[in-house]
Amino acid sequence: MQRFVDEVAIVTGAGNGIGKATAQRLASEGAAVAVADLDQAAAEQTVQEISAAGGKAMAVVVNVTARASVETMLATVLEQYGHVDVLCNIAGIAVGEPFLQVTDANWQRTLDVNLTGVFLCSQIVARQM
Repeated sequence: MQRFVDEVAIVTGAGNGIGKATAQRLASEGAAVAVADLDQAAAEQTVQEISAAGGKAMAVVVNVTARASVETMLATVLEQYGHVDVLCNIAGIAVGEPFLQVTDANWQRTLDVNLTGVFLCSQIVARQM
């Protein structure tokens, strides 16, 4: 049974890892998926794989830490699909340094992507849901 037929899902961080797997699963369940990632090539690869499996997807580049970029992402998705039903905030980073060596810049980047990104995507997309 396909649980997401006629629904549109945005998946951030869908170029690889958990985001990619989530995008693929949603597509296999009938959703049209916006594969949103900072890495355009990775997003396009995910779209190709979804399409090859018979799913429907589009790639959209987004920097989840920038309000204007998230707004552009949403506008692109709405132009293509007309609505959004599901948002999966999966974009995230992990600093690969020992705790005592994490720099202020790396800590701020982690907060920007993992917290502010979720806030911005949720606020902006929720207004259209």
